[in-house]
Amino acid sequence: MNFMPKLLAYGSVFCLSLLSTVQTFGYEAKIIAVVDKKAITERDLEDRIRLVLFTSNQSDTPQMRQKMRAQILESMIVEKLQLKAAIDGKVTISKKDVHQAVHNIASQNNMNHQQLMQMFKSNNISIKSLEDRLYAQLAWDAVVNYGLGGINISEKEVDKILNAEKASDILFDVSEIVLYPTDASKRFEAKKQAEDMLQQLKSGASFNALAQQFSQSTTARKGGHLGRLSSANLSSDLLAALNNMKASDVRIIEIPKGVQIIRLNSKKQALENGAATVSFKVVLVPFDEDMNDEQQYSVQAKIDALRLSSSVSQFMKSSSEMGFAIKTVDALDIESTGSKEFSAMLQQAKVGDILKPIRQEGGFQLIYVTKKAIKPYQPLTRKEITQQLEFQKKNMTAAMFLNKLRARTFITNHLSGDHDTKFVSYGE
Repeated sequence: MNFMPKLLAYGSVFCLSLLSTVQTFGYEAKIIAVVDKKAITERDLEDRIRLVLFTSNQSDTPQMRQKMRAQILESMIVEKLQLKAAIDGKVTISKKDVHQAVHNIASQNNMNHQQLMQMFKSNNISIKSLEDRLYAQLAWDAVVNYGLGGINISEKEVDKILNAEKASDILFDVSEIVLYPTDASKRFEAKKQAEDMLQQLKSGASFNALAQQFSQSTTARKGGHLGRLSSANLSSDLLAALNNMKASDVRIIEIPKGVQIIRLNSKKQALENGAATVSFKVVLVPFDEDMNDEQQYSVQAKIDALRLSSSVSQFMKSSSEMGFAIKTVDALDIESTGSKEFSAMLQQAKVGDILKPIRQEGGFQLIYVTKKAIKPYQPLTRKEITQQLEFQKKNMTAAMFLNKLRARTFITNHLSGDHDTKFVSYGE
């Protein structure tokens, strides 16, 4: 009997012809898309599929690969367009910037850079595919922030939100995945893609990972995290949806020129105090994918035994008897863990709770919550409101710019048979 599925179910926080080929290290890589003379090969796509399935905690099966092919290829085409915009705008991203972005991902998953590299290597995941994606995201962020012209937010706009917030009764913490169709005729396709993604999320896929790969919002690099939003600064559709959602719920709403998948990370009364820090004990239960059934059963039994601990002293004693090192984490800021999924788990946990096992390099982490501290409610600041208003305007400007760039760029997608040569303006 193979216990791997049960263990892994715990999850992880963190214009050329169709026959054209290129030879790379003995691998015949068929060119399946071309964007402004830049090729995307079959190998590029397969590497990215493996990366997405692995980081989003989805099964790497032939059926899932086939299902994801068109979706992931489209996101790679968008990356090529974003890189073209950066080149046209003379935007450069250094290797140091990309290295730091990789380091940030490692930190968000409680690893160092070397451990992340080793995990990728042992699971045959291409680090270059991750670096390519991060390079495109960093370059696009620079284009949006500095290359699309100034975004002016007036004091009057900020004052209006501040005054409305005084009467606002709810604060939301929200993450998003935004999909923009290439033109009005493909709006249905974008919605269908969002619906497929919604099912993946409901089946356990990581929201952060899917946002990083597919979202066309500037929040993509942050796993789609929008931050704190007051009910005073939300569209009626978004507010209506959030009011009917519970923490961790996901839903699709339509937005100007596209669709948005939203996840509610938390919701609380505006004047309600919230947990600020958490302290806990953590142990790593060693696990290796190459273990035989008996060894996997033993790991499962130890995890089950530790999760039955009725006190922190019993948890520590049992861990010590099993030979596991115990680490103490004091006063961790819940909102600054780097992972919205991990933050949501900590936010919802009570003192004495043992969180579900978290897959890490070398095994599974078990966390026993020992203390939570409370801080008074802090209203949104003028700076936060200004940043939110700037973000909203930048995102809309970026979407329009990307569509217009696509219209004047020759693109061949052999999977879909598309040859994008025309921009269709709609909704204006």
